[in-house]
Amino acid sequence: MLSVVSRFLKDNKEKLAQKAPAMKVFINQFMEMEGKVQQVIITGNRYQVRTSTLEKQIIKKEFVRMVAKLIAVLNASGYSVKGKSLPEMDFSVYVLNKLSAQKLVQTYLKVYGAVKKTRNLDYYGLSAEDMRDMQAYYKEFNTVRNAPVMKKKEVALTNKNLEKGVKDCILFLKKNIDQMMLIATEADSSLLSAYKAARRVLPRGQGRPSDAETAYRKSRERKIVN
Repeated sequence: MLSVVSRFLKDNKEKLAQKAPAMKVFINQFMEMEGKVQQVIITGNRYQVRTSTLEKQIIKKEFVRMVAKLIAVLNASGYSVKGKSLPEMDFSVYVLNKLSAQKLVQTYLKVYGAVKKTRNLDYYGLSAEDMRDMQAYYKEFNTVRNAPVMKKKEVALTNKNLEKGVKDCILFLKKNIDQMMLIATEADSSLLSAYKAARRVLPRGQGRPSDAETAYRKSRERKIVN
């Protein structure tokens, strides 16, 4: 979820820096910090991602949710090919959870391609940003679905480093970017609202970590789509 904020800041860096030049420096610093968090679970061979079983389960659960949303849109829009709906449009969340990783990926690719052909996606509650997030979830799930499982000690060390990295990123947002955002978006309330929407899943104060933050620590949740 940090990556959602990072992507927003990256996409709007120049606009935010027009009013407050310091934002460019802060955003670059945050993106560097967030990038290090994304690299925490990569050990040994930089191209080999090692994950915990729990992490795989969490990532699959989120990916299934994305696929279910795509199927919902296809059904709501009455999508059909030569008068026939796709067989996948009958898949429930229960059925999706029972699919093998390979079949789930195939289902996603099929329904995602169909949704891209659907007009007026905003009418059905999907924005261009949502579609990019779909691809982000797909890339993450596809990366970890066949990844070797981490050993218990590796999981413990990863969680410890990930927790520290997430806390540092959240603290940086709170002390720097959250404050400056009020100035940087003074003439653009919609931009401030968009930032708040991206930021809302991350805690702003002290106390028990939110469920969203806890999930992020375990799964890294959303990824940046390059």
